[in-house]
Amino acid sequence: MTEEDLKETITKLKIDFLQKRIMALQDQIEIYRCWVRDLHKFLGIEGNEPKLMEEDDEK
Repeated sequence: MTEEDLKETITKLKIDFLQKRIMALQDQIEIYRCWVRDLHKFLGIEGNEPKLMEEDDEK
């Protein structure tokens, strides 16, 4: 294994780790959004569901 192969392998491992971390964070964000939505329903303020930044950018 050459030094270039080693660097490429390390880069792939870093990318894989970051992709998995991003997916885990997205799942966590979705859980919090659902929790906030349910809390708003419980409190009777359903119309104030939080929006993601992506949704705001589309407007």
